[in-house]
Amino acid sequence: MSSLKNLSWGKIEANLAFALLQLNKRQRRGIMQKNFLKLALALLAGLLVISSFACDDSRDKEKDLLVNKIAKIIAERKAAYNKEVQSVLKQPVNSVPTIKIGDKALVPRGEWYPVKNPDGINNGNIFHEFNETCSIEVGGIIEVVGFVGNDLLMKYSAPDFKLTYGTSCPCGTALIVERLKFVKMTEKYGEIIRARDVEKNSIADALKKR
Repeated sequence: MSSLKNLSWGKIEANLAFALLQLNKRQRRGIMQKNFLKLALALLAGLLVISSFACDDSRDKEKDLLVNKIAKIIAERKAAYNKEVQSVLKQPVNSVPTIKIGDKALVPRGEWYPVKNPDGINNGNIFHEFNETCSIEVGGIIEVVGFVGNDLLMKYSAPDFKLTYGTSCPCGTALIVERLKFVKMTEKYGEIIRARDVEKNSIADALKKR
C-alpha cells in the first residue's frame, strides 16, 4: 500500500474527494453543516475514511480504481478550465465594449456576493439560499447570462471547475455584477497575476543567493 508521501497532489485531492463522497452519503441523511467547525470535522472524518480503506486489503483495489477515476475527472476539469482561461484572455479589450450574452471575465480577487439562484444552490457540503452570500475565488470565470436593470446577471465557475465547500460559491452560482466592474475584471486579473509572478520570482532569486 502506498503512503501519502508517495502520492501526487492530484491523487491526494482525489483521495479527499473520494472520502468526502463517502461522507456525503451519510451527511445527506443528517443535518446540513453550517459553520467552519463542522466542515473541519467533516474533513477529519474524511481522512479517517481513507485510513479505514487503507486498513482493509479486500477493498484496496476497489478504492484505488475509484480514486484513479476521480483523479482523471479532476485532471480533465483542470484542462478544460485552463483552455477556457486562455480563451477569455484572448478576448479584445475595448474602451467602450458592447456587452452581450456569453461574454466572460476572469475574477481578479476574492469577493463576497449574494447568491441569486431563485431556489438557492448547493456546493460540496452546504446549501446557499437566495441572497445568502458566498465567496468567489481569484481565477474563477463569470459569464453573462442576462441583464438586470443596468447590471449583469452572471454565472460563476470556480477555478479548475472544482467542487467547492464551506462558504465558497459553487459552479453555477448566479451573481449580479456591475457593468463597469465586469469590463475591467480580466484586465485587472492579468495585472494581479503578472505582479504576483514578478514578486514570486524576486523572492525565489533572493532565496537562491542565501
